[in-house]
Amino acid sequence: MSLRPHVKNDDDYLSKLIKYIPAEVQAFYVFVSGLISSAPEDEQFGYFKFTFIALIIITPLWIFLAISSGTNPKPPQGLRIYQSIVALFAIIIWIYNINIHWLVELFAKRIPDSPVFASILLAVFTLLVPILEKVFLKPFSLKRSSPSK
Repeated sequence: MSLRPHVKNDDDYLSKLIKYIPAEVQAFYVFVSGLISSAPEDEQFGYFKFTFIALIIITPLWIFLAISSGTNPKPPQGLRIYQSIVALFAIIIWIYNINIHWLVELFAKRIPDSPVFASILLAVFTLLVPILEKVFLKPFSLKRSSPSK
């Protein structure tokens, strides 16, 4: 059994969305953000910055390796890469929605400091993932559905 479920062609949208969300990484972030909030105020941004950078490195690696492990057949590499990229953007957008002011500061105010924009971005991303999935994963579903000789 693999450490993390991977998206299958016959999964419905909700099942796919749940599998794209790196719950282990989210749990880590929630735990660490609680620790950060208890630190002295002048140190909090540095801790947030370190945690955010660590998570944007760890998240795609975690997802790629987690769905590649275990005794079940490994999904195609393209699928593993796609899921890793989606998870990376999902965690960035999720953190943006949770800690908007810190992320705006981290990006030197080059992104909007607006909860409305953050919510719209999250909604657009949620609608965009299945569209991108159809475009990028179609070659993998064709390979799996072709009859074997």
